[in-house]
Amino acid sequence: MKKLFLILSVCFVILSFSGCTKKTEETDKSAYDLGGRTYYNTVNEYGQNDHAKVWFGKDGSFVFTEADGKTYEISGSYKIDENVCTLSADSGDVKKILFEIKDEDTLVLKTSLSGSKTDQIFSTTEIKGADPLPETKTEEIDITGTYYNSAQPGNSKSFLVINKDGSIEFVDIQGMGAIQITGTYEREEELIGILNFEPKGAFGESVDSIFFIIEEKGKLILDTDIGGSKQGDVFLFGELLPNEDDLSFRRYKNMMHPDIQEAYVPSVELLEDGNFVFTENCYSGMGQYNGWYEKKEDMYICHVTDASSMKGYAGQDVTQIDFTIKDEKSIVLKTDLCMSLSGDVFDLVQ
Repeated sequence: MKKLFLILSVCFVILSFSGCTKKTEETDKSAYDLGGRTYYNTVNEYGQNDHAKVWFGKDGSFVFTEADGKTYEISGSYKIDENVCTLSADSGDVKKILFEIKDEDTLVLKTSLSGSKTDQIFSTTEIKGADPLPETKTEEIDITGTYYNSAQPGNSKSFLVINKDGSIEFVDIQGMGAIQITGTYEREEELIGILNFEPKGAFGESVDSIFFIIEEKGKLILDTDIGGSKQGDVFLFGELLPNEDDLSFRRYKNMMHPDIQEAYVPSVELLEDGNFVFTENCYSGMGQYNGWYEKKEDMYICHVTDASSMKGYAGQDVTQIDFTIKDEKSIVLKTDLCMSLSGDVFDLVQ
C-alpha cells in the first residue's frame, strides 16, 4: 500500500511539473519583443522635418526623441507587462511613459507629452519629412480709396484714387499746376503698379509706369519720381489732410480727471503726417496707442497699428479709437479704453 502511494505521489509531481513548464512556455510565446525596433509617431502637428520616435534596445534601454517645435531626447530603461510597455526615464521632468502594444509594429501612446499626445499611433514604418502644415490664408489688405501725399504742405496735395474695378486716377500737383493720370493698376503682393496709362504733363515720356509700395493698411509709399511727387513720399488714406491752422493738428487732453497730475493725464495728438499718438493712464503706469487717423464728417477715426505698451491692461485689444468733434476746442471719446471711457471730453491744449 505504501508502495502504491509512493508511486502515485511521484506521478503527481511529474504531471504538476509538466503543467508548469507548459504554462511558462505559453507565457513566453505571448510576450512582445520590441528590442532593436524604432517606432515613429504618425502625427506631426509641428511640421518638423522629423517626427517624434522611440528606439528600444535589446538590453532593455530606450531613447525617446520628442518633437514639439524643437527636438530633445529622453532615455532610460523599459519593461513589458502583458501588452503594456513602461518607459522609465533616467532624468528630466518626465519620469514614466506608457505605451499600449497593439502588435509588434504598432504602439499607442498613453502618456501626454509636450509634443506627442495621448492615443497617438507610433509605427515601425519610417516617416521622412514633415506633414504639410495647414494652409493659412493671409487676408489681403483692402487698398481701395483715396490717398493724399502727406509730404506736400497745405491743402494742395497730390492724390491717388484706387477703385475696386481696377481703375485708378492719379493727380500730381506740380507747382501752380497739376497733371491727371487715369488708367488701370496691377497688384503683386505689397507692390502696386500703375501700368496702362498715357502720361501727360511735365514728366512726359520719361515715365512709363508708376509704382507704390503698400507699407500697411492706409499707407502707401511712392516708389517712382514723377514731378511734384517724389520717390519715398508717403500717401495716406482718408480725407484731404488739413493744414496747420485746422483743428486736426492739435493736442487734446482728457478733462474728466482734474485731480491727477498733468504728466498722468490721458491725451491724444493728431499729427500733421496723418498719424496719431494716444497716451493713456493705466493706473499703474502709462501706455500708448499709435497708428493713423482719418476725418469723416464730424468724426476722427484713429486706426491703431501698435498697442504693445497696453498689454495686460484694459483696452489692450482696441483696434480703433473714435472721437466726435464737439466744437473747435473739444472732441468727445466714443471708445472705452483703460482710464479713458466713452463720453470723456478732451479739450484742446493751448
